[in-house]
Amino acid sequence: MSPTSPVDTTQPPRAPEAAPSLSVHGHAGTTTLLLAAFGAVYVVWGSTYLAMRVGIETIPPLMLAGLRHFTVGVLLYPVLRWKTGVRPTATHWKTAAVTGVLLMLVGNGGVCWAEQVVPSGITALLVSMVSLWLVIVDWLRPGGHRPVPKVLLGLLLGIGGIALLVGPAHLGGSERVDVRGVAVLVVACFAWACGSLYSKHGGMPGSALLGVAMQGLVGGSVLLVAGMLAGEFHRFHFAPSPGAPGLRWLT
Repeated sequence: MSPTSPVDTTQPPRAPEAAPSLSVHGHAGTTTLLLAAFGAVYVVWGSTYLAMRVGIETIPPLMLAGLRHFTVGVLLYPVLRWKTGVRPTATHWKTAAVTGVLLMLVGNGGVCWAEQVVPSGITALLVSMVSLWLVIVDWLRPGGHRPVPKVLLGLLLGIGGIALLVGPAHLGGSERVDVRGVAVLVVACFAWACGSLYSKHGGMPGSALLGVAMQGLVGGSVLLVAGMLAGEFHRFHFAPSPGAPGLRWLT
């Protein structure tokens, strides 16, 4: 047909059917994966605090957290070094050291200690303060990002919910929460937010799992040293006890 030929309108144009179908199926698949990811986070992340609460009944808190992270680091680091072929640099180890102290020692170690005086369910809810600190720290750091009004509203609602949760019974809480435990949790959440942002900008290996293993090695080692200095190893005995056969620690 030449440029000047009239357009043939006797045949109706065919509507593209494949693209919308693929789009719908793709959207449904993404939604399913998203829901499954949230479900895994809720189950795994939420049950962590119950596991800590059970663990500190027989193992001192810093020792428990240290053994947990150090074991992960020792097992994963050589395997990931061999599998990825990545050789961490001095900068990588520096970032792993800073984040290991902030995330593992202050963050996870503080939460584990606080569970001695704060119920695990309340602890899991209070740890949601991490999201508040992430926004605040990222806002106040040099070159940070100012949150939009909706985020600020969410921050205010979150702070209000936490105040009701840990406040006196007449403000909505079913019982008073130990102030020492809440203070330690606030510091732990702040340290976790700082460590998370530092790991993002400080320089970690290309393999995220290798970075986690390095953090576990450093953070777990520091936690074990902190537990030793706190006298936890002297109070821990491999001896039968009525509550947990085989293990006992003296408070």
